[in-house]
Amino acid sequence: MQRVFSLGALLVAVLGLAGCAKTTSPAKATQRQTTVTKSTTQAISLTNYRHLELGATKGGAAEKTVKALFGKPHQTTTTTIPGVKSPATQISWTNVDRSLRGATVTITFLDGRAVGKSYAHAKIGRPISTQNYDAIKIGMSPANVRKKLGHPTGETVLSYGAPGSQVLTYSDGQAKVTFTFGNDALLSKTKTAQS
Repeated sequence: MQRVFSLGALLVAVLGLAGCAKTTSPAKATQRQTTVTKSTTQAISLTNYRHLELGATKGGAAEKTVKALFGKPHQTTTTTIPGVKSPATQISWTNVDRSLRGATVTITFLDGRAVGKSYAHAKIGRPISTQNYDAIKIGMSPANVRKKLGHPTGETVLSYGAPGSQVLTYSDGQAKVTFTFGNDALLSKTKTAQS
């Protein structure tokens, strides 16, 4: 139970990074935001996104490599994480292809290595019926959920701290379904109406 609570606390802390980042003057190195123009490189595909390796040490893709693959970022935010000495950098791109149409892709780096990745607002999902929602059981893997429900409209994957932390979101404008995983197993699921 303590491990599940710790995993949940970690997910909330890291997912809150984007909302907690403050835009300040460039003189403050710990928190700043920079917006650049749209990339002229190849668009980011769901396949490229999925193949991006995460890890706080050798396993995570280097920031320089990701920028070379994904092109010029739309936005860069540097922020602090409570309990972590090094600042984290979140870099976002909007130059996506049809497989991620409408999405913003964000990669989180710690000490120059990719430790988190997410996309949001992709127009690739479909409505989730009550029958399909009920068929998703605690303990299922993210791959099994994707197999049953298709590609989510949003996803967050973290490798820092608890291994295998992941959130899949399905939204059709009327309802939002969220699945939270730890160690490749479903921990919780929620369904809420959207206004």
